[in-house]
Amino acid sequence: MERECRCLELEERVSKAEESYTELETELQKRNKDFESLESRFKESEEELVEQMMVNRTVEYEKEVAENEAKDWKRKFENLVDTFRKLDEIGVLRELELESLDENVKLGLELAKVKLPIPKKTESCQDDLSRKGLAYHQVSGSPYITTPVK
Repeated sequence: MERECRCLELEERVSKAEESYTELETELQKRNKDFESLESRFKESEEELVEQMMVNRTVEYEKEVAENEAKDWKRKFENLVDTFRKLDEIGVLRELELESLDENVKLGLELAKVKLPIPKKTESCQDDLSRKGLAYHQVSGSPYITTPVK
């Protein structure tokens, strides 16, 4: 009887051990799946991080290039303004040369506070309105200026 008790006891322990083994194996498989999932997410985020770092470095380089180019253009503009002032001081600039300047150049010179000489108007350039009056230039079909609007 003792042997049978002992055998039953051992069988129970074996069955409990097998159940425990099955549970542990199931838990291990679950954790392996979780680990693989975490590992794949980590790889994805690492790849995204590397890609973002590459993009950031490219943007930083382009920013440096643009800043250097802006400095070069600023230096060129300052040289142009200095040259323009020197030419203006010695009277080399003529009215025709000023008229032929690009509008952007004129604007830049005004921003640099370089005073451009005002070109003299010739008789042909003066406005006819001062001599003949505004009514003379009205488009036909429009009401006369002195007519009150109702």
